[in-house]
Amino acid sequence: MKPLVLSFVASVPGPSMLPPCGLPEICLAGRSNVGKSSIVNRLSTGNPARTSQRPGCTRMFNLYRALEGFVLVDLPGYGYAEAPVEDRRRWPVWIGEYLSTRRELAGVVLVVDARHPALDSDAGAAQALRESGREFLVVLNKSDKMGRARLAGSLASAGSLGPVIAVSCRTGEGMDPLRRWILRTALGKGEGPR
Repeated sequence: MKPLVLSFVASVPGPSMLPPCGLPEICLAGRSNVGKSSIVNRLSTGNPARTSQRPGCTRMFNLYRALEGFVLVDLPGYGYAEAPVEDRRRWPVWIGEYLSTRRELAGVVLVVDARHPALDSDAGAAQALRESGREFLVVLNKSDKMGRARLAGSLASAGSLGPVIAVSCRTGEGMDPLRRWILRTALGKGEGPR
C-alpha cells in the first residue's frame, strides 16, 4: 500500500486554537514517548513530524494534511514528560476537550508501547474512548523489540482495551493495516486492518 502524502499544517497549543479545516480528522493519542510522531513519519512519504528520544517532545497539537483528503493530528502524550509542570497539567484537559468536542474527529489511534500493554493510564484512555463513542484502534508500537511469543501475549492483553494491531516504526510491520484503518475511518474507503 502506498504511503500517505502528509504535509505539516500547524502546531497549536490547545483545542480552542485548532483551525476549522472542514476535513475529517484522525488523531494519534497515547503516553509520552510511545512513538506517535514516529508513526506519523512511517505512515507518510518523507518525515513531516519532529521526533525525539526525550519524553514530551510533542507539546502542541500538530496537524498534518493528507493529500488523500483528511487531517492527521499528533497529540501531546500523557504520563511522564520532560516538560514544564503547567504544560503537563494542561495536556490531559486539552486532550479530553478535543476528544469530546471536536466535530471533525472521525477516529482515534491509541498508541501503546507493546512492551507495556496493560498500564492503567492506557486502560483509562481506552475506557474514555469507549464511553465517548468515538471509533478507535489500539496500536501496539515497538513490536520489533520483542519476540513472537511475548508479542502474542501483549496482543492478547491489549485486546481488552479494544480492537488492536501491532506495528513497528523501525521495520514498517503493521503499517499497511494501520493505513487501511485510517483511510476507512476518515473517508469510508477500503477495509479495516487485517
